[in-house]
Amino acid sequence: MKNFKYICIVLMAFLFAAISANSVKAAGSATISIASASGQVGSEVSVNITISSDEEIGAADIFLSYDASMLEAVSGYDVGGSGTIHWVDTDTYKQKSRTVTFKILKAGQSSIQVTGASKVAGMNDGSYMELNKSSGTVTGNAPASYSSDNTLSSLAISPGELSPAFSPNVTEYRASVGADCDKLVVSAVANHSKASIRVSGTRMDPGDNITRITVTAENGSTRVYTIYTTKSQAQEQTEPTTAANEEPLPEIEVDNHKYQISSDFEAHPLPEGYESAEIEYNGIKLLAGVGAGTQLTLLYLESIGDDGISGFYVYDSVSNTYTLYNEVAQPDITYVILPITDAMEKPMGFNKVTEYTINDKKASVLMSDDGTYCLFYGVNSSGAAGWYCYNIKDKTICSYYERQKQVSEDAPIIVDVSDNKGVWKWKLLSLAMGIVAVVAIAVAAVLARSAVKNRRMLIHTIHQSTSDYSSGDDGFEEEFDDDEEYEDGKDDDGQDDDILDITHVDEDKEI
Repeated sequence: MKNFKYICIVLMAFLFAAISANSVKAAGSATISIASASGQVGSEVSVNITISSDEEIGAADIFLSYDASMLEAVSGYDVGGSGTIHWVDTDTYKQKSRTVTFKILKAGQSSIQVTGASKVAGMNDGSYMELNKSSGTVTGNAPASYSSDNTLSSLAISPGELSPAFSPNVTEYRASVGADCDKLVVSAVANHSKASIRVSGTRMDPGDNITRITVTAENGSTRVYTIYTTKSQAQEQTEPTTAANEEPLPEIEVDNHKYQISSDFEAHPLPEGYESAEIEYNGIKLLAGVGAGTQLTLLYLESIGDDGISGFYVYDSVSNTYTLYNEVAQPDITYVILPITDAMEKPMGFNKVTEYTINDKKASVLMSDDGTYCLFYGVNSSGAAGWYCYNIKDKTICSYYERQKQVSEDAPIIVDVSDNKGVWKWKLLSLAMGIVAVVAIAVAAVLARSAVKNRRMLIHTIHQSTSDYSSGDDGFEEEFDDDEEYEDGKDDDGQDDDILDITHVDEDKEI
């Protein structure tokens, strides 16, 4: 019993030491490096992404962002596109490379960056590693035949006049407008048909205003024309003027409803985080909203009739689809809900796509069995695309990580990627099970030793009895001093009980 108690004490000490040591153990570090690449416009380039660490890596959840106006992601990832791609790797390694293929859409440069949502977990203790990240660059080279002409052939404003008069090689101008001017109408024509134009800063506030016209040549080179406009102070509030007549933009059909595209962002202000930019749309150029963080493209669709929903729609140029813009705000971050397609790999246990109203708009979601939460696919204002969990009761949102999801009686507990409680529960459970097994083995060993000891006593008694029958009753007067003679496995005569003559065994069998 003394030995058994000692074993238990040692094992419990080991348990607490293991818990304490692992609780304060710092996570290792991993490095994600992205190579650079270059190619001609229209070609495909391969970008190598390498994940490495001095320790074994057990899993990696990687998000990359890029300029969707310049690059198109082709292969080498699980889900994503339109500026963000994502993949999950559950292999075990210390270093591994993955190749992602992009198609170069236009001349220029695009940075490939690892977003903050990326995580790498160590194999040894399951904790998330500190990440050292480096970005890469894809350079789109224009063919020699591409034009470098980034000048304007004409530039005019309404209301007002430019000073000095326009000249293609003059890039700075001044103008003044009245108090009733809310928007400066800019008419700019590129000198080359392949050049593109982007206009920003047309809103006129009292005082000084700056309007920029950026011309990008076919080969990617740019030139910026700047107009410094002074708006006079209003004496009396006047009625807003009617915007200048513009050519009507295309009519489209979405879900059997007819809409007309509108680029009047003065009447329909863009959501926060989006800027006006010129895009190619079915062979024509028009102004759209482009998210600085989300990299999403927004078009404002005006319903023709009473059955459609007017508003901003997320435009996917690859699939040529339109999704009603649904932004859900949380403290310090916003989320845009995107449609769930059949090609997406859904989290384990979630297969049925249903409609649920979030933020007064219908959204495609994956509903939990108990109806307390749902999953939606979206992108946040930092550019991280993936699955997110929406708590129906308190309307909160957090990242969804399937391998760390715990379910309680009231609501799902989503373990954040920086919290390893879910991993530690399994580790402590495994450690406890191992200790129970060791204790069981120790108990079995003690019982086995007692059984052997009792057998020795029995054999000794039989042997002594046999001697008494042959030598008289005096043999019975010998007594054992105490149990200590069996602690060392020897009789009073100093002989080892384990070494028994075969005669004694035979006598045992006979008796």
